[in-house]
Amino acid sequence: MAYQHIDPSQLLATIGGDVASYRELVAIYLASTPALHDQLQQALAAGDCPRAARVCHSLKTSVLLVGAQEFGEVLRELERFALDGEQAVLPLACTEVARLFALVEQEVRHSIIP
Repeated sequence: MAYQHIDPSQLLATIGGDVASYRELVAIYLASTPALHDQLQQALAAGDCPRAARVCHSLKTSVLLVGAQEFGEVLRELERFALDGEQAVLPLACTEVARLFALVEQEVRHSIIP
């Protein structure tokens, strides 16, 4: 599979090429990020700047670990807007965050298939 939204080699390099550890970390990613995504969507829709900033930071860390640079940059910008109190901007990001989350999750799932 040609990856457009993640770079599995980034995580593999971080863990020294250990495929078993890669699969474990991907399983943790897949188990933990949907709840973070849901929390972020709620915070964005409500324009809740403090919560959005916290969740963006947590989710950003996870997506960058799997090499999702584009999504990580979007989350970095959203975190900055939230920290700056740009409440009106947050609800506008819901659709793009959902789109990128789905694309990254799909590729992460495919990355563990031998």
